[in-house]
Amino acid sequence: MRTVEFDQCRRTWLRNKMAHWLECFMNDVTLDPHLWLTLEAGDQARLERWLVSEGDVVHAGELLAQARLLHQTVDIAAPHTGVLETILVPAGERFSRGAVLARVIPL
Repeated sequence: MRTVEFDQCRRTWLRNKMAHWLECFMNDVTLDPHLWLTLEAGDQARLERWLVSEGDVVHAGELLAQARLLHQTVDIAAPHTGVLETILVPAGERFSRGAVLARVIPL
């Protein structure tokens, strides 16, 4: 029984280690936290449109999307050069402070 428990613990540890390793090589695309400073806790933004697609190569500072926050259109830029791996918030959806909009894998 101890061998089985040890194997399960080892597999869980390896899975968590691999997930952490992958996260180190991906950067999250979020709305600039400074834009949320004057807003209340429950306020949300709306993702208007994506300017790139999954799988596209993006460069640091390149515009990826536009969001609407308090009647203002805000640009969302790539954090670094890489490949836009996943879009997590589709166009037209609302999102809150700290939400991850997409993930970019560095080149």
